[in-house]
Amino acid sequence: MGGCLAGSAVRGLKRSTVRAALEAYLADLRRHGRHDTARAAEGRFKSVIYSDPIVDLPLESVTRDDFLEWRDRLIEESRDASREP
Repeated sequence: MGGCLAGSAVRGLKRSTVRAALEAYLADLRRHGRHDTARAAEGRFKSVIYSDPIVDLPLESVTRDDFLEWRDRLIEESRDASREP
């Protein structure tokens, strides 16, 4: 039963940031030969999260409300972009 998470990218991320967790995820995808998936995910991260303050929050302290607020900012940015001429 033990060892299920031994190779997991999240093991060493205590006291780290959301950005570090996302980068560890990308590295894990690449390490497992999933380069196209990593490239696609990195593109999404760049467009929807890397420019947001949530990426610099400590991973251990991010709450559901933090993610809901991030989602709301994305929705608002999308609305603003659709209104631009």
